[in-house]
Amino acid sequence: MPNYRRSQHGSRYGSSSRARGVTTLVVTALVIVGIFLGIKVISHSGSDSNTNNNNSDQIQTLESVLKDVNLPLDENGDLVNASTTSAKQACDGTVSSISTEDKIVVLTFDSISITDHADQMLDTLKNNNVPAFFFVTGDFADSHADILQKISTDGFGIGNHSDTHPDFTTLEQSDVKSQIDNATTKIETAIGKSPVHFMRPPFNKVNDAISQTIRNDGYCPILWNIDSIDWKPDSTSDDVVQAVDDNLKPGAIIWMNFGHVTAADALPKIIQKVRDAGYKFVDLRDYISIPEKKQE
Repeated sequence: MPNYRRSQHGSRYGSSSRARGVTTLVVTALVIVGIFLGIKVISHSGSDSNTNNNNSDQIQTLESVLKDVNLPLDENGDLVNASTTSAKQACDGTVSSISTEDKIVVLTFDSISITDHADQMLDTLKNNNVPAFFFVTGDFADSHADILQKISTDGFGIGNHSDTHPDFTTLEQSDVKSQIDNATTKIETAIGKSPVHFMRPPFNKVNDAISQTIRNDGYCPILWNIDSIDWKPDSTSDDVVQAVDDNLKPGAIIWMNFGHVTAADALPKIIQKVRDAGYKFVDLRDYISIPEKKQE
């Protein structure tokens, strides 16, 4: 049974700076387009006698206008989402919530062994445009590579949940590291790329030494502060919905179990309840930074 603990949070997420960044990008883009269109109009409003002679001097391409403008672009040349250019919450401990006053929540799932209702849950998330993050064991990646590939293809974040799901507090620190590294290898084999470097210790059991080992390995330890209680044998879907609704707060991280029938039945109601309360589901990857791996 999980051992629930609270932890210290990082600095407040800079939502106001993110908003200013978006405004600056929009205004810059509009000014650039305006300049380009203005040049085109001027070039065509001149006298007919000079049009043919001066066209090449007067007409500038959009490429030349943009030449010295530095906009944040990704490796494909697309504009980077503003949230990825803003300061993220530092991972200087164990994270159990986003430090913010904004009405946002993160939906997370632990993927260990049950898959009976996997497709149903993924369809619910996708049809309702809900970002979610999945913490996956190495054993799950080994046994259910097809499901993990679908999770990845659908754009959901995939993180590390250990290799075989042991209680980290019973292990030597070297064994904790091996659990993390082995799971990483198996997830990479299943989906063809590395998982996001967020790590959820099994059973929510962690101490300072374990948290430090996880961060030294380049992962951020992620817990939760809303237990959906979908793991309890006697929980109904209504119980699960109520557990989430009763504990909603800005920056909350919700914990659910992937593939469980109770979780699958409760998920559409949870999505509706959260949104009816004025909250927005956000992607964990946009809000929490990843620590640098310590050199060995």
